[in-house]
Amino acid sequence: MNEFETLFTDLRRLEKDPTKPVNYQTMEEWITFNLSIDRLGHVCIKGSVIDDHAIGNKLVFQMTLDYMVLPNAIKGLKTLLEKIPVVR
Repeated sequence: MNEFETLFTDLRRLEKDPTKPVNYQTMEEWITFNLSIDRLGHVCIKGSVIDDHAIGNKLVFQMTLDYMVLPNAIKGLKTLLEKIPVVR
């Protein structure tokens, strides 16, 4: 499974079972984040983005978003995977 497929599957699982957070990391660890649903139903995202491992510039972020971003993210990933299929 590639990174987008994994994220798609994990987000669908989170949508069905909000008690199980998603931990996502790209293969090269450029992007890392955790998604969870808080007790009010908000999507909480905490993560980091690195521009160059040798230099070490790192952006750490945290966001709380409305739950409706989750179905939209899933739909967007599905569209991406349909338009750009994974070649194995």
